[in-house]
Amino acid sequence: MSSKGAVKKVLAATVSASMALAMFGCSSGAATQTSSSTSSSASSSEATQSATRTVTAADGTQVQIPYEVTKVAPTIGALAEITMIVSNGEPVISAASTQQISDAFKAYFPKYEEGNPNGYSASSVEDIIASGTQVVYGVSTMFSDDQLQQLDEAGVAFVPINSLSTVDDLCNAAELIGDILGGEAPAQAKKFSTYWKGQLEEAKQATASVTAKQTIMECMYNSGAFTTINSTDIMNEYFEAAGLVNVTADMQQQSQGQGGGQGGSQGGGRGGAQGISLDEEAIAQANPQWIITNSTDGKDALMNDEALQSVDAIANDHVLVSPQGAYLWIVRSGEGAMVPMWLVSQIYPDLAGDYDATAAVKEFFQDYYADAITDEQAAQILAGASSAISR
Repeated sequence: MSSKGAVKKVLAATVSASMALAMFGCSSGAATQTSSSTSSSASSSEATQSATRTVTAADGTQVQIPYEVTKVAPTIGALAEITMIVSNGEPVISAASTQQISDAFKAYFPKYEEGNPNGYSASSVEDIIASGTQVVYGVSTMFSDDQLQQLDEAGVAFVPINSLSTVDDLCNAAELIGDILGGEAPAQAKKFSTYWKGQLEEAKQATASVTAKQTIMECMYNSGAFTTINSTDIMNEYFEAAGLVNVTADMQQQSQGQGGGQGGSQGGGRGGAQGISLDEEAIAQANPQWIITNSTDGKDALMNDEALQSVDAIANDHVLVSPQGAYLWIVRSGEGAMVPMWLVSQIYPDLAGDYDATAAVKEFFQDYYADAITDEQAAQILAGASSAISR
């Protein structure tokens, strides 16, 4: 073999070896990088799962909660509805005040049962723990100190929401729930609270010129008996915004825990579950120009009561039935945001401008229930139910 041939062979072997080493180096580097990326991703996931963050309740209480919250337990029905609104209907409720979750609620929020398939109750510490709930929220009186300790020992955070009397209170609650859920929920909560306050302001502006205000009273009808509310209830705020005078605003509670605004752990609609008891004499003496009740059964009971035929509202067929979709409007509820302008349209129609109740309901359900309802469904909601859901 010539010397030139030998040199060529040596050069070829050297190039081949260099290429092989280069390829091996690239391959080894890529594998190392992938391994490092996977390890980093896993560490990040583990860190997120173990991390916490702090939310601040309206009363200033700071509570540590998991960084990612996917399971919550609102202790009253109104907060369950607001939770579904704020979460865009996602299956985040793992336990709830189940006696206040109606079939209509489940129909409008179909993912509710996906989150709580076993029907766990938020009034039971054992149910809450069994459900895997991460955060419970509601009035502090719902649980004893021992029960709160039991929740804490099980790793379940409790966030107090004690003020639920006014629109501002409920908007604050909605935004706090948004903070608890995280992700897109804070933005949805802010959008909802802005809408709620806006509806109140729109009604105030529409009725600003009213000098001779119409009088009204609420007559809730349950188990054959009537109850009403005073100035501490959110409906009083709606009445005032709509240019109305609540004739029972100054009526006092008969006993501790009935009606009112902030206390009471069981009521789905208002602070105390029962309201202020009314008899026929009290209704006749108040003699309002308008009455609003919670169901068509309630209207029938009022209209057919011989002792009430001289009451202005009944004599003039001015008895309104509260609309009801997933939740009754005339209690503290998300759908209650629609009450002020609806009242204006019913009592001062000339001042309602271009407001259209059917369109308003359809828009609300699209924006906050993610449900494109029909005109017929909206009309059914506006007509109210034969009997209202439990408070």
